[in-house]
Amino acid sequence: MKNCQEYQEAMMDSFDQEFLLSEDVVQHMETCSSCSAFYEDLKALNEKMTMPSSSIEIDQDLIRRAVSEGTKIRDRRGAFKGNLAFILTALILFTIAALVVGLGYGMALVALQILIVFVSPIIVPVTIVRQMKGARQ
Repeated sequence: MKNCQEYQEAMMDSFDQEFLLSEDVVQHMETCSSCSAFYEDLKALNEKMTMPSSSIEIDQDLIRRAVSEGTKIRDRRGAFKGNLAFILTALILFTIAALVVGLGYGMALVALQILIVFVSPIIVPVTIVRQMKGARQ
């Protein structure tokens, strides 16, 4: 013979099966007011937990704005990395130039300046195009 706790566990197990109770549980509830009350409480709880059939409205504009903000943040981070690389490169070149002058190699510095004058018109537009392509993606 089962006790009330075992019958109540059987009622909770039937919770996922739309409250299909076995015959012995139904017979027990007819004679036990405690288990009958437990079953009614379980059904009431189920009704409170059931989601309404209406659909939840999704604010598409809010989603679009969030995605847009995320894209802007990503682009700013990418631009920062590109600018940081440019600054570090310039710093290295100026350090090399200062070392060359400090060691007395003025002619080498002039040659380096001539090289920069001819190379920078090629490097700068390529860098700008890469940054613009990165901003579009």
